[in-house]
Amino acid sequence: MLLRTLLATGLLAAAGPLASFAQTTATTPRFYVGAGVSLLTDAPFVKSGASTILGPSLTGGVRLSPRWAVQVGAALAWRNQEYSTTYSPPSGPSPILQTYDLHTATLTVPLLARYTFGPAPKRLHVEALGGLTVLRAATTYTYTATPPAATGQPPYQEMRRSNTVTGNISLGPGVRYTLTPHVELTAHALVNAVLGYSLAHFTDRAFLNAQVSAHYTFG
Repeated sequence: MLLRTLLATGLLAAAGPLASFAQTTATTPRFYVGAGVSLLTDAPFVKSGASTILGPSLTGGVRLSPRWAVQVGAALAWRNQEYSTTYSPPSGPSPILQTYDLHTATLTVPLLARYTFGPAPKRLHVEALGGLTVLRAATTYTYTATPPAATGQPPYQEMRRSNTVTGNISLGPGVRYTLTPHVELTAHALVNAVLGYSLAHFTDRAFLNAQVSAHYTFG
């Protein structure tokens, strides 16, 4: 009877740590949402005439394990550029005022997988991100030529619109800093290459997408 009691006590004592270990290693998917700021630029890939555009971003994802997560996002950005020059035609001394107005709006939709390297400190985590990004860019270009009022001629205006959608391969590093069990700060920088382009023309259509955001995890 004493032997059975000792065996039962030993099994219960051993089962306690095993049950605790099983609870800590079992992973339940945890959903998160985020909001932040996104930056698009081709500055690292062009020698002159670089373009940079900023806007808000939203993110939604699920953490599948301590190492893996998948997420989808959307970032909207826009920019207005306007400048003027004067042109003096050879047939007359009166200069013509030329105005150029360029409006650009972009929508970026990245579908990414996030891998967290380990071991890492409890709060700061280094990650690698990769996946596909859909980029829609809409551009409106307006040219206006205004003759001097003394000529009595009306202004001449020309408008052009373009709308392009591209699919891109995205890859880059990221960091994640845990403030609380539910709140994290994240940052990443992704190099994007247009699908279907050869490596010889990589810099013609490549761009950098950097994002800083705050995530809230449910559960």
